Amino acid sequence: MSLGILEVSRAAVRGPFEGAPPLPLPQIIPNSPYVLEELVTTVADESSLVKLHLLTAVMKLFFKRPPECQEMLGRLLEYAVGQ
Repeated sequence: MSLGILEVSRAAVRGPFEGAPPLPLPQIIPNSPYVLEELVTTVADESSLVKLHLLTAVMKLFFKRPPECQEMLGRLLEYAVGQ
């Protein structure tokens, strides 16, 4: 069920709603750190807009659940700085 919401969000970012704000994943999906972690591992395959929304979602989630997001945020920032 969680991945269905995530796929809808990713499709909206790539589709006709490209300028729309991202879905507030941390509030919608209770296990969002683990769902977002899967996306962070494949971030190189995503468009720039999806990368930006992913970084935003991970940052917001980090402030709500730091222990679960610290490593994931570190990897994402390391990738973003390296580009």
